[in-house]
Amino acid sequence: MLMFTTTDLVAIWTKVPTDKGEHEVIIASAYLPGDEETAPTRELVALVNYCKENHLRWIIGCDANAHHTIWGSTNINARVQMYYQKSQIGMCPGKHQCRTTVLSGLT
Repeated sequence: MLMFTTTDLVAIWTKVPTDKGEHEVIIASAYLPGDEETAPTRELVALVNYCKENHLRWIIGCDANAHHTIWGSTNINARVQMYYQKSQIGMCPGKHQCRTTVLSGLT
């Protein structure tokens, strides 16, 4: 998946064994710079579109630079709502369940 490898994105194509046989899955890790106005990045959108066009399942973990006081941040930024909306429309495969989980890396 070199076509989706940048300084802020890496993706692998692997097979995951399940009780219904092996499934091909794209697993990606993304960093979304906080100084960018648009999110997700063009490269991440291209990866999701590739998965959709090729009927592939995907898992993406990322540092989205979304801030909210319930996660221990001192402020709330617009990315929180933006990511929630994108997880509900268009970023999820049509026939598969989509789950958005936000984990805070509080230290």
